[in-house]
Amino acid sequence: MGSEERPNNSMVPCERIFIQRDYSSGTAVRFQTLPMPLQLRGRIPPNRYADAIARLNKLFDEAETINSSVCLENLFGCLTAYLIFLCMKTHYDKVLHKVTLAVADLNEKLFLPNGLLMIDPSERGLRVSYVYSILNENYMLV
Repeated sequence: MGSEERPNNSMVPCERIFIQRDYSSGTAVRFQTLPMPLQLRGRIPPNRYADAIARLNKLFDEAETINSSVCLENLFGCLTAYLIFLCMKTHYDKVLHKVTLAVADLNEKLFLPNGLLMIDPSERGLRVSYVYSILNENYMLV
């Protein structure tokens, strides 16, 4: 076994590109559309990047919107000592699932074709979103 070669399963080192939270409008979950991170310039068009982040920001705005169904959901939660949430998802959880689907869609259509991979912000506690540069210049897709 000593002379046999084992396949190298290690990955190419990845660069993390952080997309910071935008606190200019308060503490609501939003990510900065401008300025575009320097590491992304030249890899994806600035307007497509801004549209992608705006799409996520719109979903987070939807999650934090208070309407009659959210109030009723919270009322039922209080009346049942929050046991109702064992049987049903909250409005916020439903929208976070939409965010997960949106990130997967953005990866498929925008980021992966350009050698990038966006990580779902909910995986990092909504503190920061980041994009992995999964391919360096020597491994760019053609």
